[in-house]
Amino acid sequence: ISSAAFFIVAATLVPESHLFLRGVGVNPGRAGLLTVLERMGARIGLFNRRTTAAGEPIADIEVRHAELVGHRPDGSGTSGRPAWVAP
Repeated sequence: ISSAAFFIVAATLVPESHLFLRGVGVNPGRAGLLTVLERMGARIGLFNRRTTAAGEPIADIEVRHAELVGHRPDGSGTSGRPAWVAP
C-alpha cells in the first residue's frame, strides 16, 4: 500500500475517478490506510486476494471517488496504534 497510498487517496478525492491497482501488498500493517478511508466513506474494493511465494498477502484494489466524512481515529489500527501509523 505504501507506494500506492497517494494514488488511492487522490482517486478517492478527485470527482469521477476510477482507479484499479494490481498486486498491491495488503498485510494488516500496510492496510491501515484503507481501513481509515473506508470508515470515512471511501469506495474501495479488494479483489483477487492471494499470497506471494514469500507469503506476503496481496490483492487488486479498485478505488472510486467518494464524498468523505470526518473520522476521529480511535487507535484500533495495527498494534493498538492509530491505523495510519506504520508499525
